[in-house]
Amino acid sequence: MKNIKKTDHQPAGFETFSNCIINLPASTVLVLLEDELKDTNPLLKAISFKAKLKTFPLLKAPELREWINKRLAEEGGTISLSALNLLVRLIGSNLWVMSSELNKLVSTLTDVRLKRRT
Repeated sequence: MKNIKKTDHQPAGFETFSNCIINLPASTVLVLLEDELKDTNPLLKAISFKAKLKTFPLLKAPELREWINKRLAEEGGTISLSALNLLVRLIGSNLWVMSSELNKLVSTLTDVRLKRRT
């Protein structure tokens, strides 16, 4: 097993945390959430020999609108542009929350045509 040594520019606890990650069994899936992960990240560098990195960038507004329309279409629903824009503005790119809110809307409406009240 490889041990990581702390350097001066690494935050406190880095060595312990990176060693824990490196010593995880191969069957473990570890998910780290970061706003932005750069190739220069010391933790990423330290575990790169063992880790398989997958990035899932947040959807921008146009892709998010498309994702919402697709999800609603799968449920037989549609949404007005104003309601769609409101959801995108209020919830943003958190697909877990967005999916939950869409499920609530679809399950409570008999006519699955979502419109924004003005």
